[in-house]
Amino acid sequence: MDQTESEQQETEISTSTNPSIQTQIPQNNIYNNNLQNNNNDNNSQSPQNLTTIKKFIGISNIEMNLTSSFYSNYIFYPDKFKQLLTKNCSHGLIGLKNLGNTSYMNSIIQCLSNTLELTYYYLSNEYKNNIKTPVNNYKSNNNNKYGNISKSFYDILYKLWIENNKNAINPMELKYSINEKVHLFKNNNQHDAEEFLLIFLQLLHEEINRENIKEIKNFYEMNKIEGESDISASKRFWNFFKKENNSIIIDLFYGQIKNTLKCLNCAHTETNFEVFSVLNVDIPIIRKIKVLLVPSNNIKKSIQLYLYISENALFIDINVYLKQYIIGFENFKVLLFNYNNTSVKFVKMSENIFNVSKKGMIIIYEISENISSEEDNDENDINEDDNNESNNIDYYYDYFPFITVIKFKYFDEEKDKFVSKNYKSYPRVFPVSSFNKIKNLRIKILGNLRKYYNLNENLKNLIKDDSYDRIINNYMEKNIDIDEIELFNCYQKEYNLLFNEAYQKKINLNEEQLNIIKDYLKDFPFKIYLESYKESEEPKLFFSNDFNEFSQSFKDNQPIDSLIKLMRKGYKLILYVNNNEIIEKMNEIVTLDFKNNIICPKI
Repeated sequence: MDQTESEQQETEISTSTNPSIQTQIPQNNIYNNNLQNNNNDNNSQSPQNLTTIKKFIGISNIEMNLTSSFYSNYIFYPDKFKQLLTKNCSHGLIGLKNLGNTSYMNSIIQCLSNTLELTYYYLSNEYKNNIKTPVNNYKSNNNNKYGNISKSFYDILYKLWIENNKNAINPMELKYSINEKVHLFKNNNQHDAEEFLLIFLQLLHEEINRENIKEIKNFYEMNKIEGESDISASKRFWNFFKKENNSIIIDLFYGQIKNTLKCLNCAHTETNFEVFSVLNVDIPIIRKIKVLLVPSNNIKKSIQLYLYISENALFIDINVYLKQYIIGFENFKVLLFNYNNTSVKFVKMSENIFNVSKKGMIIIYEISENISSEEDNDENDINEDDNNESNNIDYYYDYFPFITVIKFKYFDEEKDKFVSKNYKSYPRVFPVSSFNKIKNLRIKILGNLRKYYNLNENLKNLIKDDSYDRIINNYMEKNIDIDEIELFNCYQKEYNLLFNEAYQKKINLNEEQLNIIKDYLKDFPFKIYLESYKESEEPKLFFSNDFNEFSQSFKDNQPIDSLIKLMRKGYKLILYVNNNEIIEKMNEIVTLDFKNNIICPKI
C-alpha cells in the first residue's frame, strides 16, 4: 500500500514501556498478579516500581505470564541506596563548573544524577560488570579506552553524592571522553540539551550493554502479523529489540510506540511498533476556574474554590486538582448551572473542564456513601398506607437538582402591595430512588432547610431527642464527622412530629402540645411550589406549613417517580421565603483562593 495523502496515521504509547516510566498508567489486575520479582537477595526490600500493563484490544483470551525481567533486568532498592550515603556526604547537592558554554551538558548531568536508579547503578559499581569490548564495532586502537565515558560519569556521581564536597565539580574529564567519540561537542559552544541527552545516553548504553554487540542499530521497527494481537506483536518486537539492546539505559529511558497506518480508500491498516526514548509533551496552558463544592450534608459549609487547571484537562482528572486543596471529597457528581436560564446539567467525565466552565457555574456535589440506608421505613414513619416490604434493601440512587430559584415575598408599604424578588441560588441536589416516596424527599428538603432556622425549646422538648444538637456539637467542637443516617433520622422525627397525625397520636400529644406545634407552624418560613415554565400551568404546592394543603397535590406515600416525570417536562421546585435574613444565610459559603502557595479563606 503506497503512503499517500489518503492515509491516516495514529500513534499511541504501547504498554511495552519500562516500569520506571509508567507511573501514570493504571494497573490492570489481570496482569499485575503475574508480575514476579526474580531477585533472590535475602536482604532486598520490595521493589519501588512494578510493571503495570494496560489492556489492549482483542487480548481477553490470551494468557500472559510477564515478569519484571521481560522489561528490566534491574530493580532499584532505595534502602540500599541510602546505605551508600553518610551524614557528611554531598547528597547530590553540588554544582558543576561551566566550561565555556557547557550549561547544556551540566544540566543534563544533574538531571541524570537525580535519576536515583541510574545513580545507584553506577555508585554500587554494578556498571563495571557490564562493560565489555564490543565485537566489530570499534577500531582496535580504541578498545583500550572503551568504558571511559562510564568511568568518568561514575567519578562525577561519586563527587556529587559520596564525597564531602563544597566546591563545584569540574566535568572536564567526562567532556574529553565524550569528545573522543562525538566530534560535535569538541568546542565549547552552546548546544541543544536534548540532543546531548540522546547522544550521551546512547554512548552509555553502548558501553554497559549486557549483550555482546555485533552491530548497534539506532532504529527498530517491526510490523504486526495479520491476525496477531497487539500485545503479542508488542512482546515479540520488544524481545527482538532486547536481544541486542539490554542495558539499564533501556530499562529506564526507553519504551515502545504503536503506530497504526490506515488507508482511507480501502480501509486497510498496518500496525508496527518502534522504540522511543523521548516523548515531546506540550507545556499546558493553565487556566483559573471557579468551582463550588457542596458537601453531602448541609450542616457543613459550601466552599467556593479557585482551581488552576490545564486548558486540556477533562473532568475525569478533576479529583487530581481537588486533592491539592481539599481532603475527603472523593465521591462526587459534577453539575453545570447556567445562571441566565437556571438550567442544570450533570457533566460527563469526558468533557473539557475549562470549556464547560465558560458556559456556567461548575458545582461539585459530594455523594454520601450511606444514602442507600436512608429509606423512609423508619420506625417513626407511621402511615397505614405505607408498604414496608422494601426494608433492608439497598437501591440504586440517582441525583436530581431541586430548588434553583428562591423567591422572597414581602409587603411594600410605599406601593401598598405584596412584592416578590427572585434570587438565583445554586441548586440543592438530593439523592432519590425510584423506590422512594414523596415523603422521603420532603424530609431531605426539611433537613436541608433546617440549618437556616431554629426550633424553639418547647418543640425540642416534644421531640425528646438531643441527637441533632449532639451531632452538631461533636462536629463543631470535637471534629467528629457527621453520621448522616443518624441525622436523617432526626429530621424524620421532626417531620413526623410536625406533619404526621398518626405519629402525634402514637406519642399521646395533648392539646397544649398540639397547640405548640400549630403556633410554630404559623411562622414556618418556607413554601415550595412546583412551577412550569408555561404561564398557563398552575403551580402545584409541594411543601408548606399546612400538611392538608400540600398533600393534596402530592401525597406522602406517592412514588417519587410522579414528581421526577414532571421535572423532566420542565417543572421546577421554587422556594418561597418570608424571611430576608434566611436568604442571606442560604448562599453563605467559604471562598478559598490559592496565593503564594497558601490557601486563603475569605468569609
